[in-house]
Amino acid sequence: MDREAPAGHRRSPTHGRVLGGSLLAAATVAGAAAPEGGAGMLAPPEAPPLLLAQSITTGSARPPRMPDASPSGAPAGRRPAVSEEPLRLAQAAGVTPRPADEPEPPVQPADVRAPPSPVSREAARKEQELPDLDGSTLRLAPIRWGGNSSTALSWFNDGEGGTTLNNIQSTVLRAASYIYQPWFAQVSGNLGLVSGTTKRTLSQQTALGAGGSDGGSRNNTLTWGGTLNLFPQSRFPLQVYADTSDSRASGAQIGTQYTATRFGFRQNYRPEAGTDNYSLSYDRSTLAGDIGRSVVDSLQAGYSVSLDDQSIATNARWAQNTGGINGESARLFGITGTHSWRVHEDLSISTTANLTDNQLHYLSGGTLALNQSRLLQATTNFHWRPDEDLPLTVTGGGSFLGMSTRTESGGLDLTNLTGYAGANYRFSANLTGAATVQVARLASAGTDQLMLAETASLSYSGDPLVFGNFNYNWNTAGTLTNQDITGGNGLRGVNVQLGHGLNRSIVFTPGNVLNLTVGQSVSAGAATRTGGTGGLVHTAGASWRLGYGDRITGTFSASVSDTMTTGQYANHYQSLNVSANGLAQLSRRSGVSVGGNLTWYRQEQQQTPLLQLGQQLFDTSSSRWNGGGAVTYFHRNPFGVANLNYNASLLFTTAQTNQRLLGADPNAPVWQTSTALTQRLEYRSGRLSFQVLGTLATVSGKKNASIYFQVSRDFGAL
Repeated sequence: MDREAPAGHRRSPTHGRVLGGSLLAAATVAGAAAPEGGAGMLAPPEAPPLLLAQSITTGSARPPRMPDASPSGAPAGRRPAVSEEPLRLAQAAGVTPRPADEPEPPVQPADVRAPPSPVSREAARKEQELPDLDGSTLRLAPIRWGGNSSTALSWFNDGEGGTTLNNIQSTVLRAASYIYQPWFAQVSGNLGLVSGTTKRTLSQQTALGAGGSDGGSRNNTLTWGGTLNLFPQSRFPLQVYADTSDSRASGAQIGTQYTATRFGFRQNYRPEAGTDNYSLSYDRSTLAGDIGRSVVDSLQAGYSVSLDDQSIATNARWAQNTGGINGESARLFGITGTHSWRVHEDLSISTTANLTDNQLHYLSGGTLALNQSRLLQATTNFHWRPDEDLPLTVTGGGSFLGMSTRTESGGLDLTNLTGYAGANYRFSANLTGAATVQVARLASAGTDQLMLAETASLSYSGDPLVFGNFNYNWNTAGTLTNQDITGGNGLRGVNVQLGHGLNRSIVFTPGNVLNLTVGQSVSAGAATRTGGTGGLVHTAGASWRLGYGDRITGTFSASVSDTMTTGQYANHYQSLNVSANGLAQLSRRSGVSVGGNLTWYRQEQQQTPLLQLGQQLFDTSSSRWNGGGAVTYFHRNPFGVANLNYNASLLFTTAQTNQRLLGADPNAPVWQTSTALTQRLEYRSGRLSFQVLGTLATVSGKKNASIYFQVSRDFGAL
């Protein structure tokens, strides 16, 4: 018999298994040696030897309840000797019997209990995963909290001589917690107060015709917000949010002061089985201040599903912009659906349909103008490869276009129905032939025209020629066109084109490569209705992939083109496109990032058919820039000052579109910023932080400037 382990000495994992085996053998032998019906060591039916040994080794040994077999003269409450044997065995093994009212201990790695059945394992797993909603176990969830208090001075110049001086103090308290996380809800909120004085100096261009000061005024704003995420880990999460803010407490003020209120929700749903996805969202944005009041409401719904060989998606959006800013307003509605179907590995079909219905009141020439438009469009295309060994590709499809436009001066209704089929055959690696048949019907302004057009082309691309480090490519093509239109406006034409190009790649390092290309093409053609035509195109481009280790990475490209066309539709078109995207590390703590693109084009005396089937012409001569981007410089710890950061950014765009009005976008501001140079200096010491911000911007065609200084202190953990 093993000795009892000394106090504090941990038994090895194998000790229990060896002891259990010896006790099991002893119990089995004792049970077999006792004669049946005797008063010796016979184990009762309620406690088989195997169960008895298992209970001893797991520490759950306690005398089983047995029928009282003692003589009538035995003392009351005394159990027979056979019932005390398990206790003596347990004590000898160093196992302390557990009281009868103590719960069963969990299974330990050294236990030799019989393994539970698969059904019991599954029940135990579900019991661990599912929350216990017994009221006696519910406790108050911990609350994380924090916030900050700040004081700020800001000065703003509107570009017309008017200035605004603000002295602002603000305090905000934030809190976050959960309700039976992660099954039920996550919550967060904030409450703040913005208070300060505002003093304005009026410009000379005011309605009174003279400058002056308003003497200053104090304004208090209560800000608040919160977010509720219901069932965030489920198949149907719901997010509800609300927020208010005051632009006076923000250093990002560009334009006039305002208060913003935001409210919305988003609901997603996914069934337990399948790939369906549903979504519904609503967003309301209100801006109010010196600019007036602008309210944007946006409601969106979406659905998508992916099947074995098909996918379907649809999205609907309704939005409107109302308010008192110049009396402008907009109401937009749109729905789009797409369907793709892979019928066979060689045949695929894609379909897209959309409907838009918009109404816009906008300021034009000092008065409000009305524009109503409705557009219905549907397009279907298929792509078929009849045989993988046959170099033939067949394409086709159809489209429908219905458009209606209304203004104060009149309207236009147009309907266009088109169908086409085409084939592309590759005779060799160099020679390719193509043919297309197109049928179209156009109804507009009381006219109804039908067109049938056939086109055939043959193109040849020569093998590249290598001259040292240069690659030379050339190609030629010929096209025949036959077009019949009701009303006698048929057309027969032929066109021949020849082009060539030269390119060179310069490898400075494996990650630093410059590609240079130049090209030229010339074309000549003749048609029964338009007469002779000609064209000459020159192109040049450069693309540079930068890679100097980890210090400089990015891409830069530039291209120019010059296109001249002679004949009835003579025009001259020129364009320049520049794009850049990269990051340069100037030192261990400073760097520059660049991103964006810029396009310039000019066209002179362009004459183009307004519609494919119509005969109306228009002349234009214009030149403009398009594009936008950003250049940012950052420096951590300048002048060796720890926790000091400097950042300068230049943002520019040529777009002057009011997306809050035309697109009913709740994220867009009321004003349009074309350029903005911002410099920011930040310093932090513990929970105390300092910020200086300077901005020069062009807003809605007017230049303005602002300076912002803030001191704030954080508290709590949020």
